[in-house]
Parts: sequence; structure tokens; C-alpha cells
Amino acid sequence: MLALSQAASNLLWAWAVADRRQHRALLHKLHDAFLSLQKQGRVARLGMSQAHQYQLWVEYELCEPSLLFDASLRVSCREAMEATHTDIHVSGLQGHVARVLRKLGLAHQLELNLCGYSVDLALPDHRIVIEVDG
Repeated sequence: MLALSQAASNLLWAWAVADRRQHRALLHKLHDAFLSLQKQGRVARLGMSQAHQYQLWVEYELCEPSLLFDASLRVSCREAMEATHTDIHVSGLQGHVARVLRKLGLAHQLELNLCGYSVDLALPDHRIVIEVDG
């Protein structure tokens, strides 16, 4: 069974990926629940990594300062993301998309860490990133 802390991290990350700007009251409750679990030491490295991507969305997309973690927690989340990035596995779907891009003659890179974001594919010559399967 998925641990509560990982479920909370998954939901924050999914909320950001889906770019859900509605239901702010529910987002604030989820945010507070994550912080409570983190203060109890119940959030693992993967959860902290997902929280980092959520925080990037909060800061740069949602522009909601009240949902930003304190500076030290944000640093911990970024460090977790950077540490977990070495454990990334390229999915079958990502591989398929990469093969199609190659057939189209488009130079690309798989699994990159760009400015704190983990992206599935990038086309640097076109300044495009592609998130294939979350």
C-alpha cells in the first residue's frame, strides 16, 4: 500500500503537472498535509523530489507566494530531485517517442535535469521539452 506521505507528494506533483488552478482551498489543505508529514520526517527522497517540481510550478506558473515552502525546505527538495535524477528509468513510451524523433531527423536528449526540472525529452535546437508519461 502506498504510504500517506508518498500519496501526498504524488498529488502535489500531479496537481502541478496538470496545471490545476481551480480549487485553491483543496490545494492549500494538501500543501499543509504535506508540510505536516515532512515535519514528522515521513517524506522520503522521492516525495521530496516531487515536491520540488510542485514548488517550481507554484513559483513560476501559479505565482502563489503563500504556497512556497521555506528556503531550507526548498533546498532540500531540490537536492532530493537532483539525487533521484540519477535513478531515472526511460520508459517504453519515452523510447518510442525518441525513435520517432530520430526518424524525423530531430536531435534530442533523453531524461534531463533543466533548471531544476526533470524532463523526459528535450529538443535543444528548438528550445522544446516534452513530458511523455509524467
